[in-house]
Amino acid sequence: MQADESGALLREEIALYLARHGTADICKILEFALQELETAQRHFELGHFVQLRMEARALGRRMGRMGLSRPEAVATALAEVAGERRIVEAAALLERLGRILRFASRTAALMEPPAYL
Repeated sequence: MQADESGALLREEIALYLARHGTADICKILEFALQELETAQRHFELGHFVQLRMEARALGRRMGRMGLSRPEAVATALAEVAGERRIVEAAALLERLGRILRFASRTAALMEPPAYL
C-alpha cells in the first residue's frame, strides 16, 4: 500500500512540475538524473564514497528543486550513509533511488502531451 501511495504522490508532484514549468524539460532532467545515478553507482562499486556522497547530494538538490520529495529524501539518505561508509545501506538506497527515478521518468513521459500538439 505504501508503494502505491508513494507512486501516487510522485505522479502528483510530476503533474505540479509540468503545470508550473511546461513539458519541455522534465524528461531531460530525469534522464540526466538517471545518468548521475549511474555515475554514483560506479563510485560505489569503486569504493569512492566521497564522490558518491557528492553525487547523491547533487541529485537530492535537483529533485528538491523540482519538487519531487521521494527521490530527494532517498538521495539525501544516500548521501548520509555514503558519508559514513555504510555499504549495505548505500547499496539498498542506490537500488531504491534507481527504481524511483525510472518510475518518475516513465511517468513523466506518459504525462507529457505529444510534441505535435
